[in-house]
Amino acid sequence: MTFKELQRQDILDVFINPDEFGEMHDVNGKNVNIVLDDFELLKREKYKSTNEKAGMGVKRGLLYIKAADYGRLPLSGRKLTIDNQTFEVEDAVNESGVYSIHIRTVKQ
Repeated sequence: MTFKELQRQDILDVFINPDEFGEMHDVNGKNVNIVLDDFELLKREKYKSTNEKAGMGVKRGLLYIKAADYGRLPLSGRKLTIDNQTFEVEDAVNESGVYSIHIRTVKQ
């Protein structure tokens, strides 16, 4: 097995593992292990400019989920439900078999 293959397997087996970083959540009606990462979100948000409407509260999140557990990479604007709360996908990237998905919900 090559180093890259080992690295990909570690990402799938260790990072999402509930004994390490993963937590069980209901995602689109399916119980799967995901990682919710507020710290990484804060780092990434620092470099983004937002043009949100005045008077609206926006809740953002960043989650990691195995591609095999989710299915096709979600497109921007697609709805995603986590623990019965609906979010909108801002963007999503496939990072070696794990999806990094930026989500948001708007509260009025």
